[in-house]
Amino acid sequence: MPSADSSATYRRSLDWIAIAAGILAILVAGYLTIVHYQDGLLVCSVVEGCETVQQSEYAEIGPFPVALLGLLASVAMLALAVLRMKVPGYRFAAGAALFGMLLASVLYLGYLTYLELVVIDAICQWCVTYFGIVLIWAILEGWRMWRNLFADGGEFEED
Repeated sequence: MPSADSSATYRRSLDWIAIAAGILAILVAGYLTIVHYQDGLLVCSVVEGCETVQQSEYAEIGPFPVALLGLLASVAMLALAVLRMKVPGYRFAAGAALFGMLLASVLYLGYLTYLELVVIDAICQWCVTYFGIVLIWAILEGWRMWRNLFADGGEFEED
C-alpha cells in the first residue's frame, strides 16, 4: 500500500492536471465564443470548414452559441476541480459532479461531432480540439473515480 505522502502527492498531481485541462478547455471554448460574434477572428489552418460549422444552424441553441454553453460548462468544471483540491470535505462530491459533467459533455460533443461529419459535412479544428481536451479529461476523471470507489479490494477510499 502506498504511503500517505506518496498518495497525497499523486492526488495533488491529478488535481493539477484537472485544473490545466479546465484552463485549456476555457481557452478553446472562449475563443470559439468570441469568434461566433466576430467572424474575422476565426483562424482555421489545419482543415477547412470552421466557418461552415460556425455558421451552421447547429452552432446555436436558441439565441445562444453552443460555444458559450461549452465555455460555461468548462468554467463550472474548473470550479469543481478547484473545489475538490481546496476543500477536502467536498473532495468526493466535487469529483463525482465533475465526472458527471464531463460524461454529459463527452456525449453531447460526440453528437456535435457526428453532426459535423454527417450532416454539416465540415470539420472545425477548434471543436475537435475542445472535444479532445474534454475526452481526455473525462477519461482521467473516470479512472480516478474508479480508483476511488474500488481501491483496496472494493472499499471506498477518499483520494
